[in-house]
Amino acid sequence: MQLRLAVIVPKGTDDTLEQKRFRKLIVKQKERLEEINNREPKEMSHNPFDMRNAIRDFLEQNGIRRFGVTRHIPDKMYRNSHLPTNLDRLIVFVVPMKYEEMVDVPSQRSATEILRAYWQTGEIVVKLSEFLMENGYRVQGHHPLGDINDYHHILFPPHAVAAGLGEKGRTGLFIDHHYGPMVRIGAVSTDAPLEYDEEVDKGINAFCHRCRYCAKFCPPKAISNVKFTQILEEGNRIDFKINGERCIKYFEKHFACGKCLFKCVLTQPNVEEVQKRIRRIETWYDRWVKNGPPEEWKEAFAQVS
Repeated sequence: MQLRLAVIVPKGTDDTLEQKRFRKLIVKQKERLEEINNREPKEMSHNPFDMRNAIRDFLEQNGIRRFGVTRHIPDKMYRNSHLPTNLDRLIVFVVPMKYEEMVDVPSQRSATEILRAYWQTGEIVVKLSEFLMENGYRVQGHHPLGDINDYHHILFPPHAVAAGLGEKGRTGLFIDHHYGPMVRIGAVSTDAPLEYDEEVDKGINAFCHRCRYCAKFCPPKAISNVKFTQILEEGNRIDFKINGERCIKYFEKHFACGKCLFKCVLTQPNVEEVQKRIRRIETWYDRWVKNGPPEEWKEAFAQVS
């Protein structure tokens, strides 16, 4: 489904001059990225032990505050992926979208913001790939909208989860632990010797079991409002799935939609409010789900489910 969503051109996303400009810029990004991915790196100039801090500083200079490092997940790769085996690190980062541009989603304005976010994410992928090459490391930059032939190697959301940046929500999409769900994900594979990050469980996946707010506002009713109590009682994460056919049909005809992103209770006008809500979820999760005695857990969970 992610591949289909990436390659179609929904109605209302290639109409205005601004939309057309972003699409042209994205094509140029893909061309540039293909050239970088096929280039030999320069001689190493950084001490490998300093590379993570160097990457952090570089991303911060380009406005990126959230990144992590993970392995490639074999069952979260596209079938014909041909990534070199020596590129065993995946740097994942997130780019927040603009709340004020998404208030009337789905609309031409929100569709333009989605394209702008893809363009910005693509810019960082290109710049980070060049930065790593300049410092002597091989790369495979992954544009969020695929390569020049619209081919994808990896599924972005599960790798962002594995890199410790967030969790999978009821929408089936990624929810960042800092910005909430309204983000775009970028990634670069590399052989730079970076330590792997671990998944971080703040209870958002479990909270999505009880919330179901996004399902209420999904125009094509593609998001399930089913509860998953047994999975949570067994201590497992919920692998939320949506009705892909319903989603895509609406997505194609209505400005690339995005209604579920904006209507999530963790989408707020400012980061401070997002953080406050995430802290509340984490407190509930630690007290009543993760650490509470079974009898207390069941009683408490029955009250909030």
